[in-house]
Amino acid sequence: MSIFILVFILVFGILLLLVINRITKKSRKRNQDWKVSKKGRDGILYEQKVAREWKSIEIDAELLLGKINHVIYFKSEDEWTEYPKWAQNRTEIISRIKTVFPPAKTEYENA
Repeated sequence: MSIFILVFILVFGILLLLVINRITKKSRKRNQDWKVSKKGRDGILYEQKVAREWKSIEIDAELLLGKINHVIYFKSEDEWTEYPKWAQNRTEIISRIKTVFPPAKTEYENA
């Protein structure tokens, strides 16, 4: 009988940790003033909260099969000026995108 109780406590503890982990991840994302997501099959959408409003830019990318599963085509420094004023911190935006699409699985052009 005591083994049953130990197994029950162990399973309950693991489930509780998973729930707490999910809640803290959602809470961190909610407090973040930027987000990166896929747009359609290939594109990437970078969004940033500017004056309490979400603004976005689209970044070209390509979905691949294999160890490298994305190629992200960042605009060159000269072309980057075509983006709105709020999105001019190129280094920071690229850095944020790399946290969501890590180098181990992604190639970057003009990064």
